Amino acid sequence: MGKTIRWIAFGVVGVIVLAVVVVGGWLATSLPWQNPLFETRIDAPGVEKPVRVLPDDDGIPTITAEKAADAYFALGYIHARDRFWQMESMRRFGAGRLAEVLGAQLVDSDKWMRTLGLYRLAEQSFDGLPDATKAALTAYAKGVNHWLA
Repeated sequence: MGKTIRWIAFGVVGVIVLAVVVVGGWLATSLPWQNPLFETRIDAPGVEKPVRVLPDDDGIPTITAEKAADAYFALGYIHARDRFWQMESMRRFGAGRLAEVLGAQLVDSDKWMRTLGLYRLAEQSFDGLPDATKAALTAYAKGVNHWLA
């Protein structure tokens, strides 16, 4: 009886170790610097020259572009690809629209943010920005929208 219990225990431990190794390996491939396909070349409508995005050893993307507008486009694209949940939740927070997706417990927060009017202020301030800043923000937004499409 003792040998049987010992073999069962070894089998259970073996299955657990195997599961940890398999799941750990699968999760490691989702890390950008572990994935050989992470290098990105962006050649999209609106981008004049192809842009290259390559992660360093820590997974931080480096964007190489010949034109600033193309780099801003790529930055928007990469931000949307890697951080879209954060971007969307912060956009909704600033607009006072989190309760629409996360529930009624955020209605008070949404009311406060709408009272502050930060979203409205951001929209209004765009017209007063220098042309170079408008162009950079527009290219960035195009990159985000390209990734979404």
